[in-house]
Amino acid sequence: MDKRSYLSAMKKKYPEEHALYTEAVKAMDMEMNFDVLDRLYRRMDEEEKASAFGIKLALDMAAVCYNLGDRERALRLGAKCLKLAASSGDRDMAADAEYVNGWLLVRENRVGEAVQHLKKCLALAEKLGIHKLVAWATVETAQCARANGDLQYELELLQKAYRVAAKSKDLMLELYALCSISTLYNEITDLEASCAYVEKAIAKLKAIKKNMRISGGLPGSVNALEPQLMVRYAIVCYRCGRCEEALSLAEQVRAGPAGKYPVNPRKAIYLIASLSLFERGENEKALEYAALGIEEEAAYRDAPYYEIVYLTYRLMDRLLALGRFGEALKIIEFTAETVANRGAMTDLRLSWRMYARLYEVAGERDKRLEALERYMECMEAYNHERSEQIYRGIRNQIRLDEEVKRKERQKIRQQMKLSKAQAEREAALYLSDHDALTGLYTRSRLNKDLKSELFANMASCGIIYFDVNDLKLTNDVYGHEVGDLLLQNAAKSLKIFDDERYCAYRMGGDEFMLVICNCEDYELDMAMEKWHAEITRLNEEADIKCAVAAGFAYGAGKFDIEALMRKADERMYENKRTLKSREGRKAKMYEVYDPA
Repeated sequence: MDKRSYLSAMKKKYPEEHALYTEAVKAMDMEMNFDVLDRLYRRMDEEEKASAFGIKLALDMAAVCYNLGDRERALRLGAKCLKLAASSGDRDMAADAEYVNGWLLVRENRVGEAVQHLKKCLALAEKLGIHKLVAWATVETAQCARANGDLQYELELLQKAYRVAAKSKDLMLELYALCSISTLYNEITDLEASCAYVEKAIAKLKAIKKNMRISGGLPGSVNALEPQLMVRYAIVCYRCGRCEEALSLAEQVRAGPAGKYPVNPRKAIYLIASLSLFERGENEKALEYAALGIEEEAAYRDAPYYEIVYLTYRLMDRLLALGRFGEALKIIEFTAETVANRGAMTDLRLSWRMYARLYEVAGERDKRLEALERYMECMEAYNHERSEQIYRGIRNQIRLDEEVKRKERQKIRQQMKLSKAQAEREAALYLSDHDALTGLYTRSRLNKDLKSELFANMASCGIIYFDVNDLKLTNDVYGHEVGDLLLQNAAKSLKIFDDERYCAYRMGGDEFMLVICNCEDYELDMAMEKWHAEITRLNEEADIKCAVAAGFAYGAGKFDIEALMRKADERMYENKRTLKSREGRKAKMYEVYDPA
């Protein structure tokens, strides 16, 4: 169930709650959003909860729960939805459930489990052609790559997400992907690339805002991304030395309305403008923007806003150089508050380092030493956390490698089973047409060939019947293995005919037959001579000689092939009697009969 169908079903069943939900989404009011969803979920019976609408609502609520800090309930809802979607057989809902569970586990830092859910989501979404879901799942997989320290793979995944978003013509998704790529390039200090992508994102944002104004209203997601882009652009411009552009943005923000954003970007932009002006030596104007930034109220937690804390040390140092201790102290307090708001306690080292610098300039030695001690404690915690992060990444990578190897082994086993089954089928097919001992065609194959187009359209035909003499006596005296050798030698003597018109069959027991399609009568004599030379050669190499009786028949024009077979059989038996007579034993091994 896509978002539009979900909202349509909510509006139809629960119009009052739908209105409140829409209002909460536009205002980005998570608590109001949760209250509406929770109220709806409690009103549903078990059957409705197991429906596509019920599962979609529960997945929506799981994401909101997690954002509000109720992690346990979010994970329980996600797992429940996964089971319901699997039992319903709805692949669309299964893909959504796999995505939400992956999204939750990424934020729980359970990367190995998250990857498995996201892979299943991608497989289903690609099969169903849900491009938006493919893009979002790819973005979350990129987060897993980041957790494992594989920034190159993260970049590849984000670029893939951007391409898929462009293909599905989802402007918001394109914008999000561009922001993520810009952030990644910023982190790997490829600032020019970061700036290029953020400029693309700003252009995309303008297009979205234009379309939204035409259709009426701006969604909350645009209001959330616009200030992020402004701050990202300001940070990148400052780091690239493009201070003029950072100042221009600050002036636009200062001249324009405050804007109804979920996070106030003005504080960060003003502080960056102050730094840019200090770089240019315009201290008075820099102090003016620093004062503006200090006055603005803002609570920063996520990127890119949080990145301002990594620039505040420079700003504080500039203020201390000018003797502006009051403003410097406020910058330090803002840094400490921002770090605490994010919950990254190891980053407290930044604020304690700033306090140590402040007390050094102020000449307060004891306070400086205390601040330095706290700084060293934070550094130890930071190094420990980094080590844990690295080990966690290694462990996750090992788990992923083991999973890949397990799947490869499973794939090889499946291929071996398929190959074995195919070989068995081919062997069965071969044995249905070929004699196992001699490799010649069987009588059942002859019956098929008699009905084939080749045999039906023959203009002429020659048939030679063969019989191995004294096979029973050989088996009784020397054993069946020697008897089998006689049969194999007799078969070898017929395999010399590699022309497609020559078909050799083992008719059963000690009898063989050669069919020559579309031949002249003289070719029978030539075939007999060639066969006789070959059986003589084989007998010279063998310990037990193979005596073979033969008879042939020829037909052209209108003829009955089965009658020819009977005639050749009769002549073979006549030859056999001759060979077994006293005179025959002194004569040649075979005798050519005149078919006339």
